Amino acid sequence: MYRCMLKIAQSPKPRTATFAYINNKSFGVNDNGGVTRAEALSHGLAQNYLSIENKYVVGKRPKGYRLTDKGKTALSRAVSFGYKAETVTPKAPKIGDTLAIQRIHRRNLQELNLSSKFKKSKLTSFYSIDSFYRTYRTCKSGECQIKVDDYGRVHYPITNLQKILRPNLSLSGPDGDSLVEVDIKCSNPVMLLKGGIVHPDEAQGWAELIHSNVFYEHLSARGTMRSLAKKYINAVFNGSAGKTRSRLSKFFPKTMARINRDTGKELMRLESSIMNPLVEELDRDGIRCLRLHDAILCKPEEAHVIAYKLGEKGFSTQNQSVSKGDLLRAL
Repeated sequence: MYRCMLKIAQSPKPRTATFAYINNKSFGVNDNGGVTRAEALSHGLAQNYLSIENKYVVGKRPKGYRLTDKGKTALSRAVSFGYKAETVTPKAPKIGDTLAIQRIHRRNLQELNLSSKFKKSKLTSFYSIDSFYRTYRTCKSGECQIKVDDYGRVHYPITNLQKILRPNLSLSGPDGDSLVEVDIKCSNPVMLLKGGIVHPDEAQGWAELIHSNVFYEHLSARGTMRSLAKKYINAVFNGSAGKTRSRLSKFFPKTMARINRDTGKELMRLESSIMNPLVEELDRDGIRCLRLHDAILCKPEEAHVIAYKLGEKGFSTQNQSVSKGDLLRAL
């Protein structure tokens, strides 16, 4: 839609006309497998971003298109977004924080700034811009809701922020280094092992697949991409039945007999029993960070400290691996 609107804005108009007359083929929008030109223009009409003059003459004059004032404003936001240094006014949270993990996150969120990468990034989608900047301002102002669910997971606006947008944030001051992520490798299978859900007779084989970094690939159909394999297998841990569960049962029948619809809930509780105390420990050590379920967002120079602390508990990260013996060590 915005590409069509930009074409309208840049097209010359007859001296006495308010509409730009454009042949449909001239919009240059790729219709293959995506939104068509007609759908894009229809959406613009529905949003009151543009108007169309239908007094066209076949073979002589195409339809006329004109941006409304609302459309001009929306288009300028979409194609030329820049950040001006401004003070984000502190506000009271909508709901008070009763838990230490909530208070830690609120304080750390208020220390967020836009990173050095932000000014270099190409946020060309209006919706990405709007989502990112609303999230940033809401967190930094202190008014966002920070919820802890029944399984101990912490939820706040950045939890749902697109992963590709997180490097635009920093805890190192204005124009500082981007946040980095330290996450537990093979998190759910490791939690099953450490929580004693994996049957003792099958624990060695289970740990070997994790330690060799082939757990998802080995237990999925040949040729399945890792991202899909991970999705299918984690669905089994949440009670999904079907081919993937049958495949896991062939390798680990005693363990799979223990896995049911409630297993996923237990995994979230186990995860929180590790991650929330870790965030509180890091806070006492002066390290500001944010939890993202099985991962921690932090300053780049502090990632090794977090990886080391997770390693002490027997968890591998992308920064540091642990031995098979450490994986087998129960929580």
